[in-house]
Amino acid sequence: GTVPEEVGFDITAPDQVVSASFDLTTLGLVVGQKFRMTGWTDAADNGVFEVEAIAAGAITTVETSLITEDSSTAATTPILTAKRIANSNDLKSYVFEKRFTDVTEFVSLTGMRVGSMSMNVESQALVTGTFSYMGKEGVSAATTVSGIDQTATIKTPLNATTNVGVITEGGSALTTALRGITFEVNNNLRVKPQIGSKSPTDIGYGFVDVTGTVTAYFEDNVLYEKFINHTESSLSFRFQDDTVGTDKNEMHFNFPRLYFSDGNPQAPSGNDDVILALEFTAVRDSTTGTVFFIDILAV
Repeated sequence: GTVPEEVGFDITAPDQVVSASFDLTTLGLVVGQKFRMTGWTDAADNGVFEVEAIAAGAITTVETSLITEDSSTAATTPILTAKRIANSNDLKSYVFEKRFTDVTEFVSLTGMRVGSMSMNVESQALVTGTFSYMGKEGVSAATTVSGIDQTATIKTPLNATTNVGVITEGGSALTTALRGITFEVNNNLRVKPQIGSKSPTDIGYGFVDVTGTVTAYFEDNVLYEKFINHTESSLSFRFQDDTVGTDKNEMHFNFPRLYFSDGNPQAPSGNDDVILALEFTAVRDSTTGTVFFIDILAV
């Protein structure tokens, strides 16, 4: 969920966010989650950090570069923000609406649930992705169901050249050069029809399937050996946008537990590079309770 909070807390060097009056565990942060802090006088205390441990009175960070500082003397009111999107058992539905301005007609799509998400991160290309939905019904009307218009924001598309940060595999920064990362999250939705109604009684969820492919230059056999030996691994990578200034909007994609399920190093000809396309399947991680999650850190 979203955790934007303004709370009374201080910094204790080298790695703790502390509070004597506020229970920091109520923020909903978990071990391994990224969070952002702003408002501190010392630049080292502003930025993105990772939770190593959390208790009522203190958040311990993986980073050990924090400078002791009191919130009462900070440049502005310190703010700690975090947001995580993860697979879960929560049932959420949405309403989409199409507006046809030339004839002033509206079509609302109700009971929409997310069926799948896919993403393609290829070298020298824009990052692309898709979402699929399954819903209850479409209803036409002469007026909007929302009552308001929300103007779309204009953002620069992410690319796989300047917007991708450190890629980690198995908990360590990956040194093998990659050509691409693709993945799909599938909720395996199904329509539940009913007698006496043209609309289904519900949209059912199945198991969440998370699969993908890491395409690497075959420079050594480290990744290939993990496939051959069925070695458990993990994968994470960060997107950072082109926001002007030191603070950037960030998204951290994480597959905390996965297995490589297929891979075969090959080159089409003697003038081509040897490429290893490793397919992977993500499974539930007992520590985070998730198969896949995204930490979103907006400026």
